[in-house]
Amino acid sequence: MKRFLSKTGLYLLIQLTFILVFVYYYTSNLDIPFYSNSISFNAKAKFLIKNHIQLENYPVVVIGSSMSLNNLDCVYLSGKLKQPIINLSSWGMTFDDFDAFDIWEKNKIILTNVNFTDIGLSAIIKKRGYPYSENKLLNFTNILTDFSTYKAEVDTRLIDSVPKINDFYRSLKFDRSGSVLFTERHDFQIYPTRWNQKQQEVSAGDIERFISGVKQKSLLVKHIIISFSPSRRSVYSSNDSKTVKLIQNQLKSTPNISFIDNYDAVNFNDDDFVDFCHFSNSGAKKYNELLYSQLLATRVFN
Repeated sequence: MKRFLSKTGLYLLIQLTFILVFVYYYTSNLDIPFYSNSISFNAKAKFLIKNHIQLENYPVVVIGSSMSLNNLDCVYLSGKLKQPIINLSSWGMTFDDFDAFDIWEKNKIILTNVNFTDIGLSAIIKKRGYPYSENKLLNFTNILTDFSTYKAEVDTRLIDSVPKINDFYRSLKFDRSGSVLFTERHDFQIYPTRWNQKQQEVSAGDIERFISGVKQKSLLVKHIIISFSPSRRSVYSSNDSKTVKLIQNQLKSTPNISFIDNYDAVNFNDDDFVDFCHFSNSGAKKYNELLYSQLLATRVFN
């Protein structure tokens, strides 16, 4: 009898928890979309939905990881290129994570800013409704299966509800293009481990998979532009430079792919970074001025 009562009590407790979470979710103002294990992507989905962004209205679409999210100033590039640009990038996302997005069309220019982390395997776990859906029931189901990620979303949302500058990694205060530019290094919450972090090693299989994916996608769009971002000189490696040039050589034979190699750029110093590869605000401005001239040189925007 005691065993029956304990099982019944546990069942009722689970049901009560379910009901309480359900009620809390539906009555709260948080209403954060939940389509992956990345709080950055989920916040980006919220940004797209809240601002009624229709991807068909953007001839230039930026994809990728934080290397595109935090290093590309899409408001600046949009103004200079006189083209509407939307930045879909989020932490840890790779080229392949954007397969399901409605961006692979003949009139689209796809721009991505990468480093070695972008060439490896994705860390994104896709949930129901990915890339983004406004179905609240799907969203609630996702929360129940990964409540810890949802709690992290809530914590980040509460932190970012306070007006402030982008002075830490978890900041998700997007500008109108969907980018998040960090503040200057002296104002940033520097993490010593990330400041001194070494480049991620990539295997031959990773490189082959990346090149193959880019070539396949190039058949679907007007043009793909890949810029390889620089890192702090203290983590620069001549072997890594050779790897970047290998990727460039593999892609240059495809007519509608442009590869811009900035890994060897020497005009960036420590004040331009907040860690080994993400730019400070002034570093981002310097990099995007350089990138603008390189984008013009591709003649894609003429």
